[in-house]
Amino acid sequence: MEDADQICRVYFSKPGLRIHQRPVVNAVLAGENVIGILATGGGKSLTYQVPYMLSTGITVVVSPLIALIDDQVNGLPAALRESTVILSGDNGMLSKSISQAVVGAGRCLIYTGPEKLSHFIRSQTLPAPVIRLVLDEAHCVSEWGNTFRDAYLLLPTLWEQLGKPQIQAMTATASESTLNDLMSMFPVSFTVIRSSIYRSNLFLTAIEHQATEHRDNHLQMLIRNRVGPVIIYANSRSYVDRTTKWLCNLGLRVEGFHAGMSLTDRGEIQKRFIAGQTDILVATIAFGMGIDKSDVRHVFHVEPPSTLEDYQQQVGRAGRDGDSSWCVVFDTMNKRRHRNDALRSATKLAQGNDRDSFSYKLLLRKHALERFLKLGGCRHNHLMVYSGEAPTKRHCGHCDNCCGR
Repeated sequence: MEDADQICRVYFSKPGLRIHQRPVVNAVLAGENVIGILATGGGKSLTYQVPYMLSTGITVVVSPLIALIDDQVNGLPAALRESTVILSGDNGMLSKSISQAVVGAGRCLIYTGPEKLSHFIRSQTLPAPVIRLVLDEAHCVSEWGNTFRDAYLLLPTLWEQLGKPQIQAMTATASESTLNDLMSMFPVSFTVIRSSIYRSNLFLTAIEHQATEHRDNHLQMLIRNRVGPVIIYANSRSYVDRTTKWLCNLGLRVEGFHAGMSLTDRGEIQKRFIAGQTDILVATIAFGMGIDKSDVRHVFHVEPPSTLEDYQQQVGRAGRDGDSSWCVVFDTMNKRRHRNDALRSATKLAQGNDRDSFSYKLLLRKHALERFLKLGGCRHNHLMVYSGEAPTKRHCGHCDNCCGR
């Protein structure tokens, strides 16, 4: 029988599992329910693709974005892609494709969003047992399920309808609150496996300006002196469109990306950026989750993201090749005052409320981001402690505070 390292060599052209992937794969193959927290770029998808190749039956992967699913499936080796089905389109035809995969390979890897999975299993009977339910980007279960993706809250019911298979939840960002949410959703015991989120090749900086025009001038200077591909994150579509326009006027190869664009347009823009035909991408949070572009050298936030988890996800797109990369989050005095006023008001309203409620936990996440922005100590250490990890160094040497900048 093939083992995990043989699967890596034969099908994925890799020498074997990385040191942080191995305990996750071993626990999954031992039949344990696993929550794996691996740093961005740490190869999370391999930790469920390898066990799939060593199993018979059906593995269901629940993923938050169709762009992420397409990117992962397009990158699969041919032998794996032949038994893979994306739940999209007519349920009857999908059921036939799943049956053909099970007959031909003895297994089927199904990729789906939570909404489509719910719709599919109401009308179709799967031709083989579901042996594993994988929650990819599992932090979305907590963060999105309580806001705009109600289907994520149905996952415990869907899990029961699938026959209560083994659960494997993978993410790069899980605070203790997010981790507790995941563990409380299912009536099973989980093995939690963490790798360090510390990435010494990322230089983290936070800069506050008095006004937005000063920030934009500073951003323009950094863009002119950039080395390598750039992602600029903004919180609004209007800022994406406006920034893309003025960078285009500078003669730069830049494109915008946000959810107001069609799926086709977003797919083409993403392909051009990954292929190196576009140097700078100005985007909302609609871009990036799971995108495999290893040489992003700069990630700029023109304003702080909503939570520290969002920040970790987005800066994690930089430097996946291991080379030095720079992550700068900008802020302005007015926006900081407005955020802090809103937080104070929300905190007063929340006093006496249920501390296990999502709204209260979201407040805590927002407060954590504000502490990170005005932090005087090591930024990497702050992220590690927030993620439940013991810091390894007093001074990392890879953030503005530790380097006195």
